[in-house]
Amino acid sequence: MREADPDVEPADTFKLDELQANAILSLTLRTLTVRARKDFRKGARDSATIRGYLEILNDKMVLGRRGAPGNGRNSHTNTPTTG
Repeated sequence: MREADPDVEPADTFKLDELQANAILSLTLRTLTVRARKDFRKGARDSATIRGYLEILNDKMVLGRRGAPGNGRNSHTNTPTTG
């Protein structure tokens, strides 16, 4: 393979034989497959994180027996807050 001459404008079209074209398509497909796998794994991790948050939100021991924090009561002692 030869180096590109920086002073020469590249051609608008290239002539590729079938082997070269298939190699480019194969490489592109492999790259897309790797990216898709990474995206799938990230989505699975995000889903697991969301499930964990939902478990916390649905756990009455964590949020207190009378409801979610922010309802004007201290969720751990169930006594009114002052302020």
